[in-house]
Amino acid sequence: MNLHRLAEERSIAYHQVIAKRLRLRPEVLDNARERVRGWITTSATPPFYARQWSEKLAGNIESIV
Repeated sequence: MNLHRLAEERSIAYHQVIAKRLRLRPEVLDNARERVRGWITTSATPPFYARQWSEKLAGNIESIV
């Protein structure tokens, strides 16, 4: 058994579930955007990951999926 390949397959399956959820429930994306906006607005120096998530979540659902 190739453990690296197994990890890849799990990751792909996980991302497919998330993509399906985003398409079925777009409010999930809205919730994620709101959380990231909170990270950015409540901190004098937002953490580096907040800016990165903000950029990733800026697109439409299909571009994110």
